[in-house]
Amino acid sequence: AGYRFDGWKSADVEIAGSKFTMPAKDVVLTGSWQTITYKITYNLNGGRADGAKDSYNVKESFTLPTPVKDGYTFIGWTGTDLTEPTLNVTVSGGIGDRTYTANWAATTYTATFNANGGTVDPASKSYTIEGKLELPTPAYAGHNFGGWKVTTADGNWVADSVHTGTVVAGYYGNVIFTAQWGEDSVTLTYTAGENGLVKYAEDEPSASVSETITAVTGEPKGVTAVPNDGYEFAGWYRNDNMVSDDPTLVPQKNETTGLYETAGYEAKFTRMTGSLTLDHSGSAPAVVTVTGQGLDITLVLNGDMTIPDLPTGSYTVTASGASATTTVSVNNEKPVVENKKNETVSITVSQKTVSWFTAFDRVVNKYGNR
Repeated sequence: AGYRFDGWKSADVEIAGSKFTMPAKDVVLTGSWQTITYKITYNLNGGRADGAKDSYNVKESFTLPTPVKDGYTFIGWTGTDLTEPTLNVTVSGGIGDRTYTANWAATTYTATFNANGGTVDPASKSYTIEGKLELPTPAYAGHNFGGWKVTTADGNWVADSVHTGTVVAGYYGNVIFTAQWGEDSVTLTYTAGENGLVKYAEDEPSASVSETITAVTGEPKGVTAVPNDGYEFAGWYRNDNMVSDDPTLVPQKNETTGLYETAGYEAKFTRMTGSLTLDHSGSAPAVVTVTGQGLDITLVLNGDMTIPDLPTGSYTVTASGASATTTVSVNNEKPVVENKKNETVSITVSQKTVSWFTAFDRVVNKYGNR
């Protein structure tokens, strides 16, 4: 077996084809044989087998090569004379055409995730070339996720390529992904309440201004509250809570998160106030009327009196006395009633009006006099 008859040969006679003339003596005939070449067929199932023989004969002894296939592990040959996948197949003295099929199992690879300052769960995943790879979404306070960048690549992964979401089937090889981050942007809005403005950097004062900075490394310029004439700054408020009594506000990071956060701040203003002192002398009472700044106050004065917490601005003071000995003056300097002569005087109440009478050494308003 394994040979094909190729005719007769003889040293005693000449053989033409398969015939010869028998001489008058014995003749020795010897058969001639040629090895039969058989065909070897491979079904590689997408793999490749370098150096694989495509033919053989009975005299040869050979071992089938180990094929390779991207993303797969070779688990053995099946085919001629084989009942189960066999890794090492040696043919020796065989005959007949042969067919072999390569069998594969998808290789399991590891995808590792470097959160790059953030957090991620899980930190790695197993996958095969036949399945999709679901990439996790990492988290990093104050940052926005920009995708997973391939930083260490085996197989057919492309270095520096960026992926998000689901990676389709077809990739293979161990791979390390590194999270890419950009800082979040936050907006700080500064608004002036009634009777004031806010001033940002070198800009002219305005009713409202905002600035946008990054949440982690940003540097807010802040603003300064500018009250209108006759008003004073009463504090910076956020969500109705006072956060600063300094007219210049530079927001700080959240103490818990360590980040700047989008926020709105309102500067509030209050009317400045002062006091007006009426000095009375004499035995008869006097009727005094104080008008201005929306107020109309009538008093029967029988002694010295201070009117506190008057909004700053101009007032008219009118008084009438009952006797020639009654004198009324304003802030100890402007007579209103003297020697029965009734007069009207104008006076400006300012926040910094200073003492006029024994019991009042200093103008006091609800914010304190500065």
